[in-house]
Amino acid sequence: MRASVNKHQQQSDQTCESILEAALELYLTNGIERTNITDIARAIGTHRATVYRYFRSHEEIGFALAERLVAPIVEAYYAELEPYLHTGTGWDKLCAAVLCTNRLARAHRKEFRFFAIFDAYLALLPNQPEIGRKLIRVFGTDEFLALQRRLILEGQEDGSIRTDLDTDSVSLAIRTVFVGTWARIDLRYEVFRSQHSLEQPEIIADTACRLMLDGLRALPAARPTES
Repeated sequence: MRASVNKHQQQSDQTCESILEAALELYLTNGIERTNITDIARAIGTHRATVYRYFRSHEEIGFALAERLVAPIVEAYYAELEPYLHTGTGWDKLCAAVLCTNRLARAHRKEFRFFAIFDAYLALLPNQPEIGRKLIRVFGTDEFLALQRRLILEGQEDGSIRTDLDTDSVSLAIRTVFVGTWARIDLRYEVFRSQHSLEQPEIIADTACRLMLDGLRALPAARPTES
């Protein structure tokens, strides 16, 4: 009996995995709004009722995908960033944190493209407070913002980051610039390559973030003039 149950569980897990893999490819190709449950079912050779047995909506499928895709990226992020958090100024550490995120986005373009598509889809749904709480749980947004705020405060205390800017606003601005820039890169990738001769349009993200980070850096105090 146990072997039968295990076999059934394996089949169930495989069906769920197939649904998520098919949904991801369809979302990336067609967008979520132009994908329906029947498309997903057809892609894996089953009936839409089978898909509904696992997921009730695109929202549920999207969050399941997000959880699977984001976990290894977050783990890689903190592993890569950790050595940079023990040396340098607060501004140096903040630069490392932002540029590390850019490197991961470049290495995981498919996943980050899905995140952007899913975020845009969720923005059109009702009940935004509850969706926001789900996003925080899945993506650990509060944790990322808390780290950025800590580094900004550290930089303001050691004199490497401007003190005339609100910490929370700066942290949100960094996140917004990152998300918006990568969404634009993904949307216009081939245009950047063909019309602007950028072999690697991802460099735009590094440039935008470096300009923003340079704007946060505290200027050295002016030396008094000699009389």
